Amino acid sequence: MIKETTQEETDKSLILLSLAKIEKSLGNFSSSQNYIERSLNISEKLLKKLSRQDLRTSFFSSKQDLFEFYIELLWQRHKLEPNGGFDALAVQANERSRGRNLVDTLNESQVRITANLPSELMQNELQLRQIINAKDNQRLIALRAKNKV
Repeated sequence: MIKETTQEETDKSLILLSLAKIEKSLGNFSSSQNYIERSLNISEKLLKKLSRQDLRTSFFSSKQDLFEFYIELLWQRHKLEPNGGFDALAVQANERSRGRNLVDTLNESQVRITANLPSELMQNELQLRQIINAKDNQRLIALRAKNKV
């Protein structure tokens, strides 16, 4: 059941990417952005479901084309609408991608920063990361809503 759902979500993400590319080629940049953002959200959810770091790294590497397409689209939108805030979104997406690459690189090299930390501190860190992720998602939603106005 879980495997089927994961495959369906993966397929959905790829379909949304294809739709985003079609819309971009037709000059429908707003629609293209909507599709690619939905595709990225699905990919991020799938990434969080993977427990093994090597699978997460491999999965994220296979999704780099999503980020590249999204960043390119945002820069193109910025050229057409310089006051639309698309440049900031492009920089944020680029930094998000680079940050994820850094985390994967550190994890691949077996760097274990938290080796001797008490479990209470590690739990606090996890809670803080969840809060930061939730706030970041709220910020992105607010930015998107601002750009649609």
